[in-house]
Amino acid sequence: MNGSLKYKDISPKMAAAIKLSIKIGFRLQSDLPQIADDYRNLMSRLEILEKYGICEKYSISVSIANPSVTYAIRGYHGNEKVGKHIISRYDGLISDKNELNGIIIESRKKRLEIMVEGMKGIHSQTKEERKMKSSKGGINSAISHGLIPWNDDELIEAYRCSLLKEYQSKKRYGTYFRVDNFLIAKRLNMLYHNKKKIRNEKSVRFKLCKYRKKLKED
Repeated sequence: MNGSLKYKDISPKMAAAIKLSIKIGFRLQSDLPQIADDYRNLMSRLEILEKYGICEKYSISVSIANPSVTYAIRGYHGNEKVGKHIISRYDGLISDKNELNGIIIESRKKRLEIMVEGMKGIHSQTKEERKMKSSKGGINSAISHGLIPWNDDELIEAYRCSLLKEYQSKKRYGTYFRVDNFLIAKRLNMLYHNKKKIRNEKSVRFKLCKYRKKLKED
């Protein structure tokens, strides 16, 4: 996104958390540049956090450390105003968009394979799931039909958008504006799914609800 975007109705605590994630991401680039190779080898963000003890090293929670790894790898390009803070942009450890997209696709395949392998018992005995288990082609077929696990970057982008004025409807919920999950789904499909209708309003709402609860727990 270009220009300066403003987060609306964001608490000072949340603004500080976002700023810290971006700053830690920049530090990770010089402290742990090897995480780029870990990412290329399809390590998840949580695996990277555990491998280097990032939460302990920087005295931060998982909810701050997770997006920090994303910022380190992909960079920060928003130049956004978060509360009273203006945050400068920086490039990522992996700057080639084609390479990043390729890694994301392979990561999704890996996650879906793990998910399918973990299907046990009666609830996993549907015809569709047996087909997914049967071969590599089954995994690719599942992906092509929208059975795609959420990527960490995709979830963070959805949450980031939910804080922006342009992704909020005119309808209010108390003192806050309602999030336009349809617009967020549209953006996610454009950024991560080659404009295919993979995400929808309902799935975005569900994921954001779970993510917000996790942030509160941390």
